[in-house]
Amino acid sequence: MQTHKILHTKKAIDKKGDIREEYNTEEEVLEAVKSLGATELRFASDELRSNKRMILKAVKSTGLALNFASDELKNDKKVVMEAVKQDGIALVFASDELRDDDEVVGEAIKQEYYAMEFASKRIKDKLGWKRKKK
Repeated sequence: MQTHKILHTKKAIDKKGDIREEYNTEEEVLEAVKSLGATELRFASDELRSNKRMILKAVKSTGLALNFASDELKNDKKVVMEAVKQDGIALVFASDELRDDDEVVGEAIKQEYYAMEFASKRIKDKLGWKRKKK
């Protein structure tokens, strides 16, 4: 498997409080996401956050990893569909365009009905969504 080296580094503090460099390879990022959670993607380089293959693997593991994907990938229907299949709430991190996509929203609400809260106004109106008032 080909690895991707980062072009620059920045300091990151892990959950143990240890200071380390940002993740250097796709494998390091995916292992961290699997063991520590989606938020570990924040330590990935911009290059890795834009790596479609890596982000697809991450969102299949935890849909909420979409939060840390590049804006371009948040607008990629294949990536977003995989994220919402894993966790419908990941719709909140999708681009406005995909939050207005009937297929994407349909998959999201199949996983988690409350994901409708993050759909476009057009889709909410079309389906008669009314937010419950507390």
